[in-house]
Amino acid sequence: MAFDLLQKYSHHPKHIYRHDLESIFYVMVIFFSRYEFKATQPTSGREERLKKRSHPPLSEWFDPTLSWDRLANEKWVFMMHPVSCDSPLHMRNIMSSSFGGFEEWISDLKDALVDGFWARNLVIRQEQKAQKIGKVPTSFNHETLGGEVQYSTFFDVMKNFEGKALRAPPQSDNVDVTMEL
Repeated sequence: MAFDLLQKYSHHPKHIYRHDLESIFYVMVIFFSRYEFKATQPTSGREERLKKRSHPPLSEWFDPTLSWDRLANEKWVFMMHPVSCDSPLHMRNIMSSSFGGFEEWISDLKDALVDGFWARNLVIRQEQKAQKIGKVPTSFNHETLGGEVQYSTFFDVMKNFEGKALRAPPQSDNVDVTMEL
C-alpha cells in the first residue's frame, strides 16, 4: 500500500493514480526480496520452483500486530534511509539472487519515488513559510510528486532489462502502450 494511504494524517488522503504506481513498486520489492527459484529434481526431470526465502528481508512489514502508522514508518525508513553497499537496506542485500536482474529497475523506481517525496516535503515547508508571511504558495503537482512519479517514469525505467530494450507493441488510438516480455 502506498505510503500516503497508510498514514492517519496524510497530506492527500484520497486515493490517486500515483498510489497505484507506488504500490506496484512495493509489490515488486516484496516479490523480488521474499522469493527465489529453487531447482528441484522431480522424477520426470529438472524443474525450477518459486520458493519463499527462509529469512526474507522486510519481514517486519508482514507483522499482523503492526499498525498502519508503524508500517508507514517502516516504509519511510526503507525509502529514505541513505544506504551504503553494506547496509541491510541496500538493494543488493534485499533482492533475491534469482531476481538480481531487476535491481536496476527497483533502484531507479525507488530514486524517482524518493525524489518526489523530498520535493513534496520541500514544497510543503515552502508553502507553510509563504502562508506565514502572506505570500502565494508555490505550485506543485501532488498527484505526481512534482512529475517524478507517473506512468512515463515507470515506462522509461522498465523499457530496458539488463541493458536490452524491451519491445513495445504498436500503439493504436485506443490502447495504452504496454511492454511485452
